[in-house]
Amino acid sequence: MQKRWWLLILAFIALGASSFVYFQDQQVLKVNAVRTLEGELVNYIQTTGKVRVQQEHKVFAHTEGKIQQLSLKLGDRVNEGQVLARVDNSDFSYKIRQLEAQMEQSQASLAKLQEGVKTEMIRQLEEAARRESIQYEAAKRAWIKTQNLYDEGQASKDDLYRTKDEFQLAESRLQEAQSNLQLKQKGPDQPDLDAVFAKLKELQLQKEEMEAEMQKDLIISPVNGTVIGLGLQAGQYVQKGAELLTIADLSQVEIISNVKESLVGDVYVGQAALIQGGILGKAQLEAHVVRMDPVAQNAKDAPDKAATVAVALQLNQPSDKLVPGYNLDINFVHQRVSSVIQVPYDAIKRNQDGSSLVWTVIEGKAVLTKVDVGIKNERFVEIKNGLKKDDWVILNPSDAMREGQKVSIR
Repeated sequence: MQKRWWLLILAFIALGASSFVYFQDQQVLKVNAVRTLEGELVNYIQTTGKVRVQQEHKVFAHTEGKIQQLSLKLGDRVNEGQVLARVDNSDFSYKIRQLEAQMEQSQASLAKLQEGVKTEMIRQLEEAARRESIQYEAAKRAWIKTQNLYDEGQASKDDLYRTKDEFQLAESRLQEAQSNLQLKQKGPDQPDLDAVFAKLKELQLQKEEMEAEMQKDLIISPVNGTVIGLGLQAGQYVQKGAELLTIADLSQVEIISNVKESLVGDVYVGQAALIQGGILGKAQLEAHVVRMDPVAQNAKDAPDKAATVAVALQLNQPSDKLVPGYNLDINFVHQRVSSVIQVPYDAIKRNQDGSSLVWTVIEGKAVLTKVDVGIKNERFVEIKNGLKKDDWVILNPSDAMREGQKVSIR
C-alpha cells in the first residue's frame, strides 16, 4: 500500500514537470533582434593625436634697432613679400658720419705725408723743439734743487714729487718735439703711407657694411601664411639675428600620433586612417600615414612607461577645420574585408569550449547556431560560416533562453 502511494506521488511530480515545460514552451518571449548585414567591415587601431603645421617659417632681424610701424597680431594672414614691420636703425646714420669723419682725418694725414718737407714747417718744428728743450732744462734744474732742499729738510716730499713730475712731462714733450722734427726732416716712410692707406681701406669697408645694414630695416614675410608666433612689439629694441615671429601655412597641417610599442607593429607608411573627435564632432576625415620616426621615445608620463613611436599623418583632402594644437582621435585601418556577413557584437555568445554561438530566430522560435567568426571592430563581428544575409539574430539573449522557445521580435 505504501509503495502504491509513492508511485502516485512520483506520477504527479512527472505530470507537473511536463506541464511546466509544455506551458513554458508555449510562452512567447519578446526579444530584440536584427537582420544580418552583408558589406565591408573594417578593424581599427585606435589612438589619439595632435594637429601641427608641416612647416614653420621663422623670421629674424637682419639688423639691430627699434621696432616701428608694427601692426601685426597673432592669427593675422600675411602674403609673401609683405612688409610686416620696420626697424629704426638711425643709429647707423650716426655711425656712418663718425666713419666719414675718421676717413677725412686719415685723408688729411695722408695728404700731409705726401706733400713732402716744407722749409717753413721745418723751421716751426725746430723752434718748437728749442722751446721744449729750454723748458726741459728749467724743469730739470728745479727738480735737482728740490732734491737738495729735501735732503736738507727744507722741502717737503710733495714738493719733491711735484718737481719730478714736471721734469718728466717736460722730458716727454721734448722727445715728442724732436721726433716730429726728425720725421719731417727725413720725409714720409713707406710703412707710414701703407698704414694710412690700410686705415682708409678699413674705414671704407666699415662704411659700406653700415650702409648695407641700413637697407635691411624692412621685415618682410618670406611666405604666404598665418602668424602663429609673435615675439616682438612696437618700440622694442632687437639685436641682429633675433627671432621675431613665426609664419605657417595652416592649410598644410599634419597629425602626430605617439603610438604605443604594442601597437606600432601594425602601423606602416601609406596606411589609411580616419580622423574624428574633438573639434570635428561626428564628422570624419580621411588621412594616411606619411612618416614614422625611426627611434622610439620613452613615455615618462604614461602609467605603464611604455615606449612610443611618433607617426605623422596627412589628410587626403585639405580641411580648414584643423588648427594646430587640436587633439583628435585617430583610427588606423588595420584590417578590411568586403562583402562579408556581419552581426552586432552583442549577438555573439561564447561557449565553454571557446566556440562562438548566435541565437537566431527561425519560424518564430529561438535556434542556437554555432558560427565561425573573423575580424571585428567595436560594433560588428564578421561571420565566416553559420549565417547568411538577412538572418534574424537575437541581441543580448537571456541565459534562460532554450532551444526551440517561441519568441517575438520587438
